[in-house]
Amino acid sequence: MENKPKKEALTSQRRDAILDDLKHTTQPLNATKLAQKYGVSRQIIVGDIAILKARQEPIVASVKGYLYLREHDEYYTIACKHEESQTGDELSLIVDQGGIIVNVIVDHPLYGELIGQLDIHSRYDVKAFVEKSKSLGARNLSELNDGVHLHTIQCPNEETFERIKNVLREHHYLYE
Repeated sequence: MENKPKKEALTSQRRDAILDDLKHTTQPLNATKLAQKYGVSRQIIVGDIAILKARQEPIVASVKGYLYLREHDEYYTIACKHEESQTGDELSLIVDQGGIIVNVIVDHPLYGELIGQLDIHSRYDVKAFVEKSKSLGARNLSELNDGVHLHTIQCPNEETFERIKNVLREHHYLYE
């Protein structure tokens, strides 16, 4: 029993260090790499992140890893509608205007809000997402609602968000 306070202190120190790592990078941090860095299992890191999120730390999980949401960036939600075949075009239009696509959100009649983490920063990310979707035979979440969906978009300022809305409107992807 004497080791328990020491173990709890080490756990607390590791969580603080993980939080510090997240706050000081703009790139997603992978749970496996964090586990290697701190000499614990990936499952321990996933649990640490869950505890940090429960403490109201603004951490989001993406397919590339964990990100800490920055206060200096602004987050906007936008409604879109398009065919599945137009997904790559829609996402490219957003990143071309300077936005980062954080996620996709659809409203499901049984489950409520379903969120898919995207973390798409560039055309390279768009291409990788579209190719992975095709190779897996995966359908877009928006197909649950006839193409209607929301995106959370990270922008450096409101002007960027307005450009994104305008270009999506021009291409008839903005759902108004």
